[in-house]
Amino acid sequence: MYYREYFFYLKERLPETCYNVLQECYNNQKDDIEQNFHNLKNATTDVAIKNILLPIKENIYSMDYEILLREILIEPHPTEANCFRLDRFGIYLLHYLNN
Repeated sequence: MYYREYFFYLKERLPETCYNVLQECYNNQKDDIEQNFHNLKNATTDVAIKNILLPIKENIYSMDYEILLREILIEPHPTEANCFRLDRFGIYLLHYLNN
């Protein structure tokens, strides 16, 4: 299965509120996400990528963030409590769905 097809399949599986959080993140930090994508895509070794923090919404249930964690689209921020950042897989998802 091609990456783009898989990401569209994954998008359909995500609850709408989960995808909306990711899309808002993309809209607010598009340039950083695209730069991270190109750095990761062209890397032959581990590369440093810029942290892309997700907006924490009061009206979104913590279970939505849990779903994103389980799909490995986000990860807990290593130094900040109650804060999440895009994982490599989340960066790929947002790139392929928006290009």
